[in-house]
Amino acid sequence: MLLAPLLAAASAALLPLAPVPPAAQFKDWSVACDNTRRCEAVAAVEADETGDNWVIHVVRGGAADAVPVVEATPIFGDPVVAVRVLVDGKAAPFGFDAEGLLTGDPAAFLAALARARKVQVVAQGGAVIGTLPTSGASAGLRWIDDRQRRAGTVTAIVARGRAPASAVPAIP
Repeated sequence: MLLAPLLAAASAALLPLAPVPPAAQFKDWSVACDNTRRCEAVAAVEADETGDNWVIHVVRGGAADAVPVVEATPIFGDPVVAVRVLVDGKAAPFGFDAEGLLTGDPAAFLAALARARKVQVVAQGGAVIGTLPTSGASAGLRWIDDRQRRAGTVTAIVARGRAPASAVPAIP
């Protein structure tokens, strides 16, 4: 007789308190999070006739101190040289190395991307060789801030606030 209430209590403890939508689409951005609040975002636009559009991939763990990892590659092939980035036509302190990994502060880059109208990839010689997708970036990154329970904290990308990193709950 004691076994039934214990099993019911154990089952209830395993169920999440509120369901979390696992994925969402915001224009060019697809975002998803797992039950440990590890989130990923992938953004791409259809390649135009020049083939200069790039795909961006973001991964961030759910821990308060998790740092986003940002990669970008051209839709048609891998980058073969390091590149730098222009945000709304102005030089920015970001770039991507030959493996496609972001150089510079990932949180600052993602915040700039979310605010930007246009982010271009520039070769060492100064020629624009690509465009990163910005349409939907702000909403997608805000969705991740919410799902990771970072909104209102200094660790949020878009929904930034004054609460300390310690306000982000431990990962389940």
